[in-house]
Amino acid sequence: MSVTISEFKEQLLKITDAREKIKAIQNFVWPATESFPNALVLKENLELLNEAFRLAEEANDKSGLGYGYINMSFIGLHITQDPKTFENFDKGTRLLKEIGDTWGYGRALNSMAYSLSTIGRYDETLKYAFEALKHAEEIQHVESMGWANYALGVFYFDLKDYSSSEYYFKKGFDIFQSDEKNVLPTARCRSGLGSVFMATNRLDEAFEHVRLSAEGYRKINNVMGESRALNDLGVLLRMKGLYADAESTLKQSLALRENLKYYQGLITSCFELGTLYLMEKRYEEARDFLYRALGIASDIKSKPKLYQIHEMLGEVYKQTNNMEKALEHKEKFFELKTEVAGEQAANRVKHLQTQYATEKSEKETEIHRLKNVELKKAYKEIEEKNKSILDSINYARRIQQAILPSEQEMKALLTESFVLYIPKDVVSGDFYWIQSKGSKVLFAAVDCTGHGVPGAFMSMIGNTMLNEIVNGKGVVSPGGILKQLREGIIKSLKQTGSTGENQDGMDIALCSLDGNILEFAGANNPLWIISNGEFREIKADKQPIGIYYGETKPYTNHTVELRKGDCVYIFTDGYADQVGGSAEKKFKYKQLQELIVANHKLAMEQQKALYFDAIDKWKGNLEQVDDILLIGVRL
Repeated sequence: MSVTISEFKEQLLKITDAREKIKAIQNFVWPATESFPNALVLKENLELLNEAFRLAEEANDKSGLGYGYINMSFIGLHITQDPKTFENFDKGTRLLKEIGDTWGYGRALNSMAYSLSTIGRYDETLKYAFEALKHAEEIQHVESMGWANYALGVFYFDLKDYSSSEYYFKKGFDIFQSDEKNVLPTARCRSGLGSVFMATNRLDEAFEHVRLSAEGYRKINNVMGESRALNDLGVLLRMKGLYADAESTLKQSLALRENLKYYQGLITSCFELGTLYLMEKRYEEARDFLYRALGIASDIKSKPKLYQIHEMLGEVYKQTNNMEKALEHKEKFFELKTEVAGEQAANRVKHLQTQYATEKSEKETEIHRLKNVELKKAYKEIEEKNKSILDSINYARRIQQAILPSEQEMKALLTESFVLYIPKDVVSGDFYWIQSKGSKVLFAAVDCTGHGVPGAFMSMIGNTMLNEIVNGKGVVSPGGILKQLREGIIKSLKQTGSTGENQDGMDIALCSLDGNILEFAGANNPLWIISNGEFREIKADKQPIGIYYGETKPYTNHTVELRKGDCVYIFTDGYADQVGGSAEKKFKYKQLQELIVANHKLAMEQQKALYFDAIDKWKGNLEQVDDILLIGVRL
């Protein structure tokens, strides 16, 4: 059983030699920090480290200072995401290299990679993991090579790249298995392979690796490892439908992890029990365990765990018909998933993979050394420019979000309504707009040319022009507004119709509601109405807002008398164009129409949650193809 902090402090009082005391503190703090306990324990570890630092400075103990800085960086990473984290880490690794502690240097790189992986900073994870592997290969330290491959296996497993994960776990396993003394690392690699085989539904292979890893952990009395193997076994039993055995086994793992105060493991155990209870429709127990996991994951800032927990809580609330809570957790899941494993993070990871592969190839062939120096310089310049660009884009997102109507503004003018808005990128080419003018409420769903940054520029122009046309010029007829908007776009973009010039513009569905009288005009995007269960479409004019090479006509202004309870829907093409499903085809308007007709009687927030869930499931693991915008209003 592990030693508590209070017990360790008592033991420390018996050590009189300063260097031995420093070493004892470092040996206690490192594994305690690597197991990612809660913030209170980390702060207690920090107090011990401060004492070790004082002693190391007095004794001029560079090893003590080196390990102290590294431990300080891990604690800063998990308590406050302190900017000094990497500065402290660099100080520590420089000292270890200076005194020739190559094993400690490699271990520090591996541990930093693993720490960053648990909080979802994957591009930085890969940087340190590849550096650890490169270092191990340079010094031909077999154990370090094994651990570097293991760390890469964990990294790719978290990214759901199971092929790469299996490759690196297998490399680590082959290295460790060559020496019978390596019981612990061999068992760890078996655990990793077991997880990969479970994820790819190779249950017999998974069971064999989990069984043998458990034997290894018990052989050396490694309780933390045994808890990991028991958790994996519980998941396997659940996958086989043996729920009672799965519950018993998962609770054994949970009990061991509670005794160890192993918080990363506690999150996993609570999550797996919550998942099991959800499958058994034991919803209250599922919620309890998932919220416990959520609390711990929030405490240690584990974003990869957090988005998985939010996804599962969304499913619990969906199955218990609490659509408001389901949507809350689904939106949090989507936000965190995008942040952790979105397109930008994936691109940075691919860049680092390419960089590592290039460096390794050049080292092996011993050529193009000067070229490699220039390449690294170019990569650095690219990274700096990318950071500057990303900072600018994120700032643009804040501006765009500030311009969009808030939920409170929408509800104040359209009490029974919803807006489902899912940008493809950080900023969006779709936007929604609402204004009141006298007794009229005008609202629109707008799709600008492109998405991302180009689309966002167009959306800012479109939003500004709509406000000016309605508030400045006093135009309130939808057809008249679209006419003015088209003229404004053509003038602003200096479009003449010449061959080769830009054809940017926008498609729009624009409504004006005055009591029960609805006016509508559309440029390519229609209006859908459901009245007394009957579906009706009012088609848009087939001409965009912007330059048009066909015959330019006025936009048709449609007038409809609505009845209480009627629902109207306007949208952009992103929902219907999303590719997914088993055949990886577009969702299409017909399926969207059927979905809306079947569910239009639900409360608006329930509809929003349902339409979000439907397109999210349809998309699955595929990329989002366009911005998505769907607005619903009930009279």
